[in-house]
This record gives sequence, structure tokens and C-alpha cells, in this order.
Amino acid sequence: MAKQDQIGVLFVRSGSTEWDDAGRLQGETDLPLSESGRGVFAAGLDAVLEQSDPFPIGVALHAPDEASAESAAMLAMRAGVRAKRIDGLAEIDLGLWEGLRCEELEERYPTAYGQWVEDPTSVTPPDGPTLVEVEARLLATLIKALDRPGRQGVAVVLRPLSYALMLCWLDGEAPRHLAQMSEESPACVWATVSRERLRAALEALRANA
Repeated sequence: MAKQDQIGVLFVRSGSTEWDDAGRLQGETDLPLSESGRGVFAAGLDAVLEQSDPFPIGVALHAPDEASAESAAMLAMRAGVRAKRIDGLAEIDLGLWEGLRCEELEERYPTAYGQWVEDPTSVTPPDGPTLVEVEARLLATLIKALDRPGRQGVAVVLRPLSYALMLCWLDGEAPRHLAQMSEESPACVWATVSRERLRAALEALRANA
């Protein structure tokens, strides 16, 4: 069967964890959903699934952490599909910043914190990857995950920063104000994604790295 270049993708932000609720930078630290995060995510599932009407969801792909896995499991159960862990969808590694509250980061590293808030492409967390490296990993993972002929729509459950990074890519915008976007963007975004566009974006990132 010939592959269709366009595939429907429902990008979904995972529910929140205790660290999210407390304003701590979590990064790829693996934590389960908080009680409030679980309740809010479950309450919003009907609205999330309404976004997938153009292409019925065939599978719910998710990042490897507990919060994403639990969020995807709830979505998959409601949609009547399976959930599948994809390690390459892992959240941004914030290195030595992980576990700090935003005010603690601002106090200890005021310059770096200001850069992170305004333009995270201009700063790399200690012991963490660059944002370009993270975006390249996510795009390469999506290319592989979506590279199947005749696949139905796909839900992709991500942690907040990776979710915001993918929204920037969808809109063709530079990845700025990620922390703000990760909290204030809609809980899900439906998009018709071109495999060709994914490949072109990945090639451009690698060429400019």
C-alpha cells in the first residue's frame, strides 16, 4: 500500500505531576501524575478526543515517563485504542536545573534564567542537551513512528516542554517562551502533518547544527 504523505496527528500535553503543581522544573525526571493532574486530564478527555474527528485515532503514542504513560493510557481507553511507549519522545533533559523552583533558578542563575524564559535557544542547562538537539530527536522519532502506510490518525502524548516545542514547529515559529507556552497553550492541538515537511525540518536542523 502506498504511503500517504499527510497524516492526522493529535498532539496532547500530559497531565501534571507534583513537581508541575509546585512550580518545579521537572525535565525528564520520571514522576507519576498528581491527584489534581489526573483529575484535570480525565475531565478534559472528551474535549481532547473531539479534536480528532477528522482522522479517527488508531494509536496513542507517548513519552516513556509515568505521567505521559498514564495520560496516554486514559486517552487510549476512552478512544478504544492501544497506547504505545516511544522512548524518543522523552521530555527535554534540564540537567542540573531539574527539581528547582523557578524562583530558585532565578535567584541562583539570574542571567541564565532570563535567557531561558525569553529565548531558550540561547542557553543550555548544565549537563543538558541543546534545544536543537532535542527538536531533532523529536522530529526523527515522529518520522519513524509515523512511517507506516495507511495508518489512521495518531495521538502523541508529550510532557509540557516537548509539547510546546512541537507546537512551535507546527506554527513555523522559533522556539521561544517555551515555559510560558507549556502552561498556557491548549491541552491538545490537532494537525495534519506532512512526512515530507518532517524530513525537511530534520535535515535543516542537522545542517545548521
